[in-house]
Amino acid sequence: MTFEQVKQLKESIKAKMSGLVELCQRTQLPEQESSFNTAKSNLDKQDFDIVVCGEIKQGKSSFINALLGKELLPVADQVATSQVFRISNAPEESFYLVFTDGKRIKLENVDDLKKYGSETVAQQERDPLLIGRQLQWIEVNTPAAFLPPGIHLLDTPGLGALYYSHAEITHRYVDMADAVIFLKCANEPLVDKEISFLKKVFGITPHVLFIQSKSDMYDESVRQQQTARNQEILNQELAQFVEGRKFNFWPLSSANLFQAAQEQDAEMRNFLRKSSGFDALSDALSDLIFQTSGYSIVSSAIEESLRFKERMRSAIENECKLLEATSGEEKQRIQNEMKQKQNAFNAAWGQNGKEYRSLVESISRVISSGEALAKEIFSSRGEIAIHFLRQIDDLPLDNGVIEAFAAELDEELPAAVSNKWRELIFETQNELCVLFGGFRVGLDMNVDSGEIATLVADARSALTKSKKFSTLKNVANGATVGSTLGLIGGIALASVTAGASLLIGPTIGGIWGATAAKKEISTRQAEQNKSRLQRYIATYLQQVSSQYLLPQGVGKNSRIGEIFGSLKKATETAVGEIIKKEKATLEAEYERLREDAQCNVEETKKLLVEKKEFLAQLIRIGEDIQSLKANLNN
Repeated sequence: MTFEQVKQLKESIKAKMSGLVELCQRTQLPEQESSFNTAKSNLDKQDFDIVVCGEIKQGKSSFINALLGKELLPVADQVATSQVFRISNAPEESFYLVFTDGKRIKLENVDDLKKYGSETVAQQERDPLLIGRQLQWIEVNTPAAFLPPGIHLLDTPGLGALYYSHAEITHRYVDMADAVIFLKCANEPLVDKEISFLKKVFGITPHVLFIQSKSDMYDESVRQQQTARNQEILNQELAQFVEGRKFNFWPLSSANLFQAAQEQDAEMRNFLRKSSGFDALSDALSDLIFQTSGYSIVSSAIEESLRFKERMRSAIENECKLLEATSGEEKQRIQNEMKQKQNAFNAAWGQNGKEYRSLVESISRVISSGEALAKEIFSSRGEIAIHFLRQIDDLPLDNGVIEAFAAELDEELPAAVSNKWRELIFETQNELCVLFGGFRVGLDMNVDSGEIATLVADARSALTKSKKFSTLKNVANGATVGSTLGLIGGIALASVTAGASLLIGPTIGGIWGATAAKKEISTRQAEQNKSRLQRYIATYLQQVSSQYLLPQGVGKNSRIGEIFGSLKKATETAVGEIIKKEKATLEAEYERLREDAQCNVEETKKLLVEKKEFLAQLIRIGEDIQSLKANLNN
């Protein structure tokens, strides 16, 4: 099936879904569920993002350059990618800085991609083009025949803890991914952090392609052994997310593929391409692009339509059975069956129902667990603190190196907190969504919606904000941290929008006072500066912890308590709304049966003709949808 055929199927299924909605309104049947409406609206989507991600130095940018056949994106042996590149197929090459406010600034040449895509944030903040703005991505328009219109590749920074700020950027864009390409070096095992990340990915999209990068750099036996182990890990750890799927890592030498594009000799070009492994990978990549561009959207719309059609069919057939009944006893039996169904639901999902109580208790356990894990983020003995303290311990007694580390810490410490918070919120929400798997097929809940979405977005953004190193000068001079650092909490508690730009404090220059100008710094002074950095980390986490984990007044909850309390409330409210809607649907079906049973002979005949016509229309729409499903699968 071609992209054009999928496009036509989109229009066809959209028309059938509109027909179902119209018929539902005419028959006064229960309204369609939110999942149906979401599937229908998704059919109008025109742009799809395939996010390329993985740990640092896995060859993500080299992979994209090899696909393009030219070196556009900066690669790791130059400077690691620090921004997101969005690559699109275009007849002519052009590059733009795209900002969150919608403004686009054209770049002059390809060298600007390295300049704006690989420099540190601190360097970029001194660039006049970036002052006062937040960069969304760097747009790269270039001839790329393998990318259909509307399909974009996003090259992201690494996931590794070397740069927490880079990982935070990657997570932000994965949250919006339609598909993911995950790269892993041929000789490296998957680690726990990557598994956790992939669990998140499969909670967002089922479309994931695994590539074993740098396959030409290692012995075949080593590569195959590591591939087998990584595939085993994936199949064990991700089975609950992708039932029945077997994972495969596709080996690829981006270097050979890139050289093949430059090679003039046809025989050598074919040899390099074959040795790169791309011929085997090509079909999997094409399938991923195809799935992303609309196949999965059409498939979801078809399945939602068939499910909604069956619900309508069952209700109309029950009415027809009652209208065709020849005796009062038979009519009463049909009504009683509907009443029993209604009573069974109320018994299970009423306020004292077993199923309802069990679900609410499970929600409380998930929330309590999330709140407890949140405390570890800000702990001076937690993962984040230990990571940075160990880095400081490993620093040489060289004040220049220490100062450079402090400049990175300026960005990395708040980013680490933000990234960990993002992961925790996702995992908590995912656990809540999993609870609904056994609730009832067709009853859907989007935890990350409405009020709680705003709250979570604010919290994520807030945790990236601080005055940062505006107080480090005081720390370095041996003073206690005073009112400036205390502003962290005030900023964090302010109402902010998701994705707001970081508040940047003064540069690190001059932080070390008069001694910074001296070329010879004593070992003792360097040790003192390392100690000051360690105290700064502890103080930073303590101050943020006090704002988030301590009650914000007499009789008030902590900010973390408020966030998780709101998440619990939103989830329980969603449960209540789902139950309320289903209860109303069953009551409405019973009421229609009761009213039908009271009709006289003439009214019954007329109503039966009308219901059978509705049923016939519904069956025809269902047959058309089944035909679309068959075409999609051919």
